Amino acid sequence: MRISGNRIAEDAHYVYRHDEYGRLAEKTDRIPEGVIRMHDERTHHYHYDSQHRLVFYTRIQHGEPQVESRYLYDPLGRRTGKRVWRRERDLTGWMSLSRKPEVTWYGWDGDRLTTIQTGTTRIQTVYQPGSFTPLLRIETENGEQAKARHRSLAEVLQEDTGVTLPAELAVMLGRLERELRAGAVSAESEAWLAQCGLTAEQMAAQMEDAYIPERRLHLYHCDHRGLPQALITPEGETAWCGEYDEWGNQLNEENPHHLYQPYRLPGQQYDEESGLYYNRHRYYDPLQGRYITQDPIGLKGGINLYTYPLVPIRYTDPLGLERVISVYGPPAPDRAGAETPLVLTDMTGGVTIYYDPETGDSMTFDSSNRIDRRSQRGAGDPYTGEVVGCETNESGISAAYGTTKIYTTDTRARWLHGGGSSLRDPYAPRQGWKPTMGCTRAQNEDVDELCKKVTSWMYSHPGERIRYERFKTR
Repeated sequence: MRISGNRIAEDAHYVYRHDEYGRLAEKTDRIPEGVIRMHDERTHHYHYDSQHRLVFYTRIQHGEPQVESRYLYDPLGRRTGKRVWRRERDLTGWMSLSRKPEVTWYGWDGDRLTTIQTGTTRIQTVYQPGSFTPLLRIETENGEQAKARHRSLAEVLQEDTGVTLPAELAVMLGRLERELRAGAVSAESEAWLAQCGLTAEQMAAQMEDAYIPERRLHLYHCDHRGLPQALITPEGETAWCGEYDEWGNQLNEENPHHLYQPYRLPGQQYDEESGLYYNRHRYYDPLQGRYITQDPIGLKGGINLYTYPLVPIRYTDPLGLERVISVYGPPAPDRAGAETPLVLTDMTGGVTIYYDPETGDSMTFDSSNRIDRRSQRGAGDPYTGEVVGCETNESGISAAYGTTKIYTTDTRARWLHGGGSSLRDPYAPRQGWKPTMGCTRAQNEDVDELCKKVTSWMYSHPGERIRYERFKTR
């Protein structure tokens, strides 16, 4: 393997070329020394927009495109759609790219992908609260959705009689239909029907039956990181299962029902056409265990701008920005209603409080939520979550976080830490008050002390969490 500037130039399988922004631009099959090839090597081309987002991918072999894909994003940078053209045989017998692309649309809840819709199916995902771990998969065939589009009562009467109803009458019929379906017709509607010489039963007989689409439900079984390992039916049968290495490469799959399961490591979705995993702010190459573009947050994410967490069984990167710690093991059993400690950040008053209601242990210290003007919209908003652990600079966290970083379940990674970029000494006990990109900042010695309390409590209460809330008082 040959590496230059943290970029891999070649390995045992491919030769890589990067553009002036450090983005992967081309990947070509590596021809072993002494082997004669006749232009049959595959070359992958990657094209980006001004925001360094992958917008076009193609794979060439024998001088002909084998597959092409284009990607669409919303103003927040989330991928909302893709179109894929594949090489196929046309009616004349020639091989060429398909005229009509395979189209996929995506829907989001914050930074979590919740909907995948193609021309045939819609897959919706419910996640565990405050995490990127999928919990429930709901699949609906588009044909079933089409059946659910029944005619309203007003439409039935208009089409059957050939008469266009006044708008006021259509509104009244709409209200009546809602009441009939709810099984509670109002006195006002009863009086109106009586004036017309009709009954609620007669009108109900005119309505089309409401159709409930058939859906397939599956529960996700995931490892401690949130990587799906199986899909379980409501009857308890395994409908799909997969085996992966620590970097998210699929080693084995059993899929007798041909279920589409694109989720990989937390925050990642597999793209079959390119072999890459879309990872919110970047694309991840599982074969290399690294990203194909540089980190959007620069050195804040670490000194290697392409790296995925080097211990992927302990750390993950759901946003494609920086690593977060994985929580091991299931929650501990309930301790007869005992209250857990809480950490509160008063964003208005500039103070953070730790309190353990069982022991009365507490601490209060100054904190700041001054947000850098370059941060994304909503970065400084309040949120509620849980504390899941902390990490010190001994394990290599960035100077931007100082001596300690305390992790929470916030999906936008707005944690609590010290430090500050460009300070004379970001590791000093009291280092200063640089603004953040959304996190809560305190002085290093205070965050160190809070980390000790958090770590001690979690060690003696395995599997339990400490509540966290940051709020504004006006």
